[in-house]
Amino acid sequence: MTTKSKADIKKAAALIRQGKVIILPTETVYGLGADPANQEALDRVYKMKGRDWRKQLPLAVKDISWLDRWGLKLNRQQKNVLGAFWPGPLTLVVRAVGGLAEFAAVREETVALRCPDHPILLKLLQLLDHPLALTSANCSGKKAPTQLAEVEKDILKGVELAIDGGPCWVAEASSVVSMVDGVEVLREGPVSKEDVERAIRGKARRNSEL
Repeated sequence: MTTKSKADIKKAAALIRQGKVIILPTETVYGLGADPANQEALDRVYKMKGRDWRKQLPLAVKDISWLDRWGLKLNRQQKNVLGAFWPGPLTLVVRAVGGLAEFAAVREETVALRCPDHPILLKLLQLLDHPLALTSANCSGKKAPTQLAEVEKDILKGVELAIDGGPCWVAEASSVVSMVDGVEVLREGPVSKEDVERAIRGKARRNSEL
């Protein structure tokens, strides 16, 4: 089912709780969303995408307070980076500790975290009240869709709901930064290596609460 109704965010939350998989927009690309504590739902995502089982699925969170809620204590550099770019197109890789390590989506000692800047997804996370396993809605190795019409038919057939939020305004996969041991930009996207370096020095902050 494809919908443009924002009222169907409640339906999306109900489907996630039932172990279903949905498609929804972010500011970067359209994504597949599933309950990270439901292994059957995660298996479906891996099979739909043809994704390498050794690669974990990122977790989407509503805001930085959720990290503390699940037992992740940020250091000053990590706070500086997230303060500059969350919500937004940056995925942070850190050690999987506390409650985060218990999610089925976390298959390694690290976890990839993202706080997308999109009202539909943020509302869904608020309704779920827990992280969402989120990965681009494309077969592995193919271009990630930046509007619902670009999602491959086989992917669409595999989900119970697809929310059409219009074109993604960033339209580029998020930057991925590892801050496990030191700082390493694993994938440079909308946020550049120079942007990250400035943020670490406290030169690019936008969230005074951190």
